[in-house]
Amino acid sequence: MSVGFLAHVVALIAALEIVVLTSLAWAATLRAGPPLGLDGGAILLFMPLGLLILFGMWLVVRFLLVRRFRWTILAVLAVTLVLGYLIVAASCGPVACFTATPNRHMGWFLVLGIALAAAAHHLALTSFRKKNNGH
Repeated sequence: MSVGFLAHVVALIAALEIVVLTSLAWAATLRAGPPLGLDGGAILLFMPLGLLILFGMWLVVRFLLVRRFRWTILAVLAVTLVLGYLIVAASCGPVACFTATPNRHMGWFLVLGIALAAAAHHLALTSFRKKNNGH
């Protein structure tokens, strides 16, 4: 197994851990308030699926720009925060998903979750590159 392949596997695992933790945090937020009127299982699947879709979109953007753009942690955070916000705003309005009710700040969890997942992915890849280059 090559170091590059292993780096990508570890980076994906790091990102998926953030997706799971963000989803669990949102589930805890859902339990803290009154019921939403949706089936518990269906609403709990929304966050991880939304984050996985957003992360997939981020991977496509990163792949398309990998040779044209120098990815730093600040660039990763900026691009994913903007990407996440635009996607969430397009699906439920510029502020509706970021309010307390009825969705329990779902937009914040999606936008910050994708930014943290992309940052974890980037940091894992960067760490492997530094070790592989002897730094």
